[in-house]
Amino acid sequence: MSAAGCDAFNKGFNQAFDKSTHDSCVTSAVAHQASPDVAERYCSCLVDQLHPLSVQEKQHLSQTSDKVVQAVAHCKAQLQ
Repeated sequence: MSAAGCDAFNKGFNQAFDKSTHDSCVTSAVAHQASPDVAERYCSCLVDQLHPLSVQEKQHLSQTSDKVVQAVAHCKAQLQ
């Protein structure tokens, strides 16, 4: 794959990752009694925190990954 092909893949992956992460986060937060406004702020924060990670890092994330745990803690603190 050419460098341009890699760049296009990475851009597409990152856009899909951000949207998927945001949308599933909002759905889950609202299901757990968060107001839509709070869910939106929290989930946007979470996406912003994870955005700088590489595609490879994002592909290996889980709910217990250090970077996810740190992002969750940061975003929860922002809501206080």
